[in-house]
Amino acid sequence: MKLLKDSQGLALFMVIFVMAFFLLFVTGGLIFSQLELKKASNLKLAVQALETADAGLQHALAVIQLGSNFNTNLNCGTPPCTVIAQTSFPPDSGFSYTVTAQNDDPADTGGATSDTNNTVILNSTATGPNNTLMKQVQAYVKRSLL
Repeated sequence: MKLLKDSQGLALFMVIFVMAFFLLFVTGGLIFSQLELKKASNLKLAVQALETADAGLQHALAVIQLGSNFNTNLNCGTPPCTVIAQTSFPPDSGFSYTVTAQNDDPADTGGATSDTNNTVILNSTATGPNNTLMKQVQAYVKRSLL
């Protein structure tokens, strides 16, 4: 009987050790899953911002006036000129975009405000919640003379 009584302390120690090991394992798993959730949230925000900036470019392409050059989009005095002012997209989402236009080659014969080669650079800047700058998309748009 004395042998069994001496083993009871060892069994209690082993149970506490095994429970501590599993508790450590579970805590590590929870910490890593929390990090994965944060990465997924950041990726979601980045994709939303990129799509918002792209929507800004598509909107600008739809509202740019027809013609052989982009002079009307560059006549604000000091480019880059605003083509689309800050627009919420989708409405009440916290995301918005602003689109500006600038001459692709300000050193050409017409200067920064005159388009001579029928090409303009559109910059769409997406801002996220709390007006944080998120993503910027740039497109070179060229008009055909045909």
